[in-house]
Amino acid sequence: MVSKMMNSVVNFDQSDYDKSITGFLSHSALLTGSDISDESGDKVTMMTVHSAKGTEFPVVIMIGMEQGNFPIISQDQTEADLEEERRLCYVGMTRAKRRLYMTSVRFRRSDVEAPPSQFIWEIQPDLIKTITSKDLEKQKTQKARVKTN
Repeated sequence: MVSKMMNSVVNFDQSDYDKSITGFLSHSALLTGSDISDESGDKVTMMTVHSAKGTEFPVVIMIGMEQGNFPIISQDQTEADLEEERRLCYVGMTRAKRRLYMTSVRFRRSDVEAPPSQFIWEIQPDLIKTITSKDLEKQKTQKARVKTN
C-alpha cells in the first residue's frame, strides 16, 4: 500500500501539475480507488467532497477543517455561499459508515492562527471527541512504555 502511494507521489512529481500540496491533492483526487488499492481490498481513497457524493466508506477523514479553509471565507461571500459550503460539509460527514475524523491545525500558515471550522461547532457536542497533538503524544509515549515492559 505504501509503495503504491509512493508511486503516486513519483507520478505526480513527473507530471505537469503545480508542485504544491494543492497541486498534489488535485492530482490525487483524479485517481480512482482502483489506482491506489491493493489486492487485500484495503485502500485509501483521496477525493474531494464533490466527488464523494453517492459513496460511503467505513472511515472518513476530512482534513483542513479550519475557519477560512472550510468554509472558505471571502469578502464577497453571500449567505447562500455559506449554506452551500455547509451542505458540502454535511455531504462529506455523511459518507462515513462507522467513524468520522475531522482534522484542523492551529496555524494554517506559520504566523496565521486558524481556528477550527464553525461547522465543527455546529455538530451536537456529545458527538464530538477532541484529540489534540498533546493527547497523541501522550498515547504514543504510553504505547512505547507498554512495548518496553
